[in-house]
Amino acid sequence: MTHAVKAELTLRGWNLDWPPVPANAPKSGRWPGSLHEHWPVKINARIPADLATRVHAACYHTSKEAIDALRVWRDDHPEIVTPRSDPAAWREYQELADQVTTPGDIWRASLQLLLGDQ
Repeated sequence: MTHAVKAELTLRGWNLDWPPVPANAPKSGRWPGSLHEHWPVKINARIPADLATRVHAACYHTSKEAIDALRVWRDDHPEIVTPRSDPAAWREYQELADQVTTPGDIWRASLQLLLGDQ
């Protein structure tokens, strides 16, 4: 899995040293804009801590502007927004969410690289 994660980061041009993430960065769980699919099963894998830190930093720094914009969007829309209740606001949210890459996106893409087409 370590090799696959490094390969995924390299494919994205992200296998480099990133600045540390600030204290207000998403840590674990759902990130702002996390609309992407998840897997119904939990898969455990061991990777070096510095690689996990690199993935977290890469995701944060490449998604920072969208994360900040999503936080502002959420402040501006405290009510529940759905495609039916406010189509324009929902589209705006989805456009911002599409600009966020979560660590889960990287783990899933890495596993896809590792397993190939199954």
